[in-house]
Amino acid sequence: MTTSDVRSASDKQRSYHHGNLRDELLVTAEAVLREKGVEQVTLRDLARRAGVSHAAPSRHFPDREALLLALAATGYERLGRAVMEAREEAGDNFDGQFRAVATVFVRFAVESAALVEVMFTIGKGTGSTALQEARSVLYDAFGSLVEEGVGRRSLRRLEPDRLKPLIIATLQGVAAFAAAGTLPSEAVDSLIDDACSLFII
Repeated sequence: MTTSDVRSASDKQRSYHHGNLRDELLVTAEAVLREKGVEQVTLRDLARRAGVSHAAPSRHFPDREALLLALAATGYERLGRAVMEAREEAGDNFDGQFRAVATVFVRFAVESAALVEVMFTIGKGTGSTALQEARSVLYDAFGSLVEEGVGRRSLRRLEPDRLKPLIIATLQGVAAFAAAGTLPSEAVDSLIDDACSLFII
């Protein structure tokens, strides 16, 4: 291989990182978060894993909090899309829609417990537009479901703005209990079903 070939390969590698580094950092950050916890997620370590300079991540994330905000945003977007897809696939029956959405929410929260903790704790008072928009993907999906349920008289008669956070808080509680690993999967399913029955009439 000539010097020119080596330089060309190096240029392609730099181009790869410049074009994909942000996504690569987020994917790696989530893996570290899942395996080692949020305290071990650092820009320096992610740069090392990506094979770039310590300064390279700052082009996308000026500091660690910015990285965690972006990670939380991706979590909200994924969960919001999963909620919408679960509702759509459940058909026209509201009871089925509600239980499908609840199941998807709890499963996501159990399988991605560390990510969900970041999602619901990071960014308070930051005014991050990207995070607010990502949150709206999830909360709008839940809001639409709750408003329809109240309108159909399929859910308990509370104002949707009061009922929505109550449902989410209940499902988070179920997920936290399930994530402890003390229940078999069928017991978790029963717990989700019982939680849904608290709201469906």
